[in-house]
This record gives sequence, C-alpha cells and structure tokens, in this order.
Amino acid sequence: MKTSESDALLIFGKFDPSDWITEVLMASGLRATSASNLEEARDLIHSENFKVIIAGDEIEDWPKSEIINFVRKVAPTPLLFLSQSKQASDSLKAKSLLNFEVIQFPASPSDFLACVSQVSLKSHRPLPRCEMTNETQEFVSIPLEDFVCGKKLIYDTFLKIGISRFVKFTHGSDGLGSEQIKALKEKDISAVYLRKHDFVDYIKVSSKIIEKMAEKSVEPEKKKKFIQQSFTVLGRSVILGEMDAKDVSAALSLVNSTLNLIFKSEEAFLVLELLRNTHSHVFYHSLNLSVYVAMMANQLGWTSPVTQERLIQAALFHDIGLLKLPKIIAEIPEVDQTKEEKEIYQKHVDHGIEILKSLGGFSPEVLTLVSHHHESDSGNGYPQKLRKNQITPQAKVIKIADDFCDFMATQKRVNLASIQQGLRFLENRVGQDYEQIYVASFKALFKKITMKTHAG
Repeated sequence: MKTSESDALLIFGKFDPSDWITEVLMASGLRATSASNLEEARDLIHSENFKVIIAGDEIEDWPKSEIINFVRKVAPTPLLFLSQSKQASDSLKAKSLLNFEVIQFPASPSDFLACVSQVSLKSHRPLPRCEMTNETQEFVSIPLEDFVCGKKLIYDTFLKIGISRFVKFTHGSDGLGSEQIKALKEKDISAVYLRKHDFVDYIKVSSKIIEKMAEKSVEPEKKKKFIQQSFTVLGRSVILGEMDAKDVSAALSLVNSTLNLIFKSEEAFLVLELLRNTHSHVFYHSLNLSVYVAMMANQLGWTSPVTQERLIQAALFHDIGLLKLPKIIAEIPEVDQTKEEKEIYQKHVDHGIEILKSLGGFSPEVLTLVSHHHESDSGNGYPQKLRKNQITPQAKVIKIADDFCDFMATQKRVNLASIQQGLRFLENRVGQDYEQIYVASFKALFKKITMKTHAG
C-alpha cells in the first residue's frame, strides 16, 4: 500500500461539516481528503494509508456498521465518527475491538483535534476480521477459560458489545484458536458467544469417552493408589478440621469400604477416575459429600450397612452425568447460568442415570437417590419438580449436604465465619426447601463450631 498524501479521509452524508473540518485540520498541519461518493471512498481506502478515517454516522445507504466492516477488511485504520445522535454510543469494548471512537457534535475545534490526535496515534492492531452484526437470534456464552492451546471451535463466534449487540469475531471455517483467545484475554474479554443452534450442535459432538470405558483394564494397584490420593486430599479439608475426629474417621472408613466395593467394577472405577481427571473439583466435591452423608446417616440412626452403602454410592456418583456435558457448562455456577445453560446443565441428572444403568451393578434405590438429589420440598427443584412427600428421605440428605458445599464454594475462604454463614443459609430455608430434622442432623456434624458460637 502506498503512502497517502493525506492524513485523514473524510466521509460524510446528511451531516456534512467537511468544510469546517478540513479548515481545522489544515490549520493544525494535517492534510485531509474528502470522498464525494461511496465508490470513491472505497477506492481511496483500498489505495492509501490514512492515519484516521473521519465519518458521519448518518450516511445514507452506508451505515456505521458497514463502514466499520469495510474498513476492517482492508486495513487497521482507526475510525472517528462524528455524531449528532442523542443515543448512547457503543461500549468501550466495542470501540477497542473495532478500533473506532465517537465524538458528539456540536464540539469545539480543540476538542475535535484532541480526539483526532488520540485516535490517529493508536498503535494497537485491532482483532482480525471483526464485524458488527445486527443478528436478532439468541446467543449462548462460552468462557474462554474452557479453551486450551491448539483447540479450535469450528463455529462462527461472537463478542457481546452491548444489550443485544454482537460482533462477529471468527468465521466457522477459521475456527477459534489459541492466538485469537490470547488477543481477547489481553483485552480483558472473558467469553465468546455462539448462536443457539450452533451451541446445541456443539453439545451433541462432545466427547464419547464414557462409551469406551469398558474397553480398558485397570490394575488393582492403580485403584489402591487412586483411593489413597483421593483421601490424602480429603484429609486436608479445612471443614473436616472443624468436625469431631471420631465422626470423620468413621465416615472415612465407610466411604473407603464403599469405594473398594465399587471398584470391583473396572468400568465404575474408570468413570470416577475420568471425573477426577476432567472435573477434579466435582470429584472432590462428591468425595466430601459422601463423607457428609455417611456422618448424617449415623446422626439419623440409619445404621443399616445396606442403607449407608447406597447413600454413599449415590453421593459419589450424584454428579456423574456432568461427564456428558461440555466442561464449560459443568463449571458455570448455577446462579450464573443463562436460561439455555440451565436447561442443558439440568440434564446432567438424566445423563447420570443413563451412565449408571450402562455401568450396571447399581440398585434401583441408588438410581432413585441420584435422580432426586436436586429435587426440593417446595417443588422448585429438577428434573421432576417433586414435592416434599414424593422425595426419598436419603435424597433430601444428599441435597442439604450438596447445597452446603455449593454455598461454601462461593466463599473466598473457608473459615469459622463462612461455615457459620453456610449453616445459617440452610436454616433459613427450613420449611421451604428442607425439613428441620435433616438440617438439624447436618448442623450436628459441626459441634465444634456450635460450641465456639455459644462460647463467643
């Protein structure tokens, strides 16, 4: 591209201050060229290297979005729009991504020149092929943290720049790869968006690894090491440090024996190992949960070995259905999920039942506990929206411990104060989502904290 004889290209429509603008620019030592029609503007943009393009945002037959898209395709030239519109301009992220600024008129010559200087001196190169879009369909977000180097998402991806406004960032044939992700993160952007139908397709093509589990064989020593590593981590839990050592020890023994029983099935072992390797936080959450419910069973007098074993099995596998979901969905807290993300996430219960049935060896009672673990006395749970007397009591125990763990996961640190808050969180929902007897049995696990509270 040859060097331009002018510093700025002027493109205006109904709002045409070009004579005034040209005089101000010349007085400051900057040269400007005006395009009298669209074809001339296109030719000039193609052939010359302007420091800045200055345009009105009310040009007939050539709206702002088209100017941005056109300029972006041929050069990283910064854009300055002169606007008389009273509507709010696009977000700061949009301006940064698309490399444009907006100055509201009327403006003084000094303000205008200051803005021209600021825009023309921009040194960063905008993101490639970014185009404004006026699509009205629904979009679903995908956090960038889900992507790793070398992985590509072969769909059109979009960035949100305002309410119901999106910018197309990559085209499906290009894929979203590590370089684009790095550029986005440098601009403090945390998520990209897919069209809803693309997102649904993305879900369908998720990993088939579960179906291949039965093809593998695992040595007993590996299973033993798996258990030891898991309990080493569990033993360091700060929350367990606030419980009675004898109660914890008894629960750990029950969970340990249940794991050994489960691991007589290589497929069951491999599924849990997959959960630990791909969703480690979910695995250790499930392990914590199994200890809680084992302790609650003793508090409630459920001392039958069969009952305790079923309860621990259900706790260990309650979220196994998350393996059927994309990792990004599994890691979004339920309180932060969009409507579409919730619909997909809540299917993990049914997916879990499918996985356990395919593995075999799990009793109907365990399957029921897994299917009920997100149901609520109020009827606001899922997937069946069961009410109080329709939910099996053991599932209510799992839900209380599960909700407590989820609450604690939102806290910046686990300490005496945050545990007390978690217990109050449960108490405040008695009579709505929980029954008093089960919340009381859970609170009884934290006798040390109760004593500290009364002592304080």
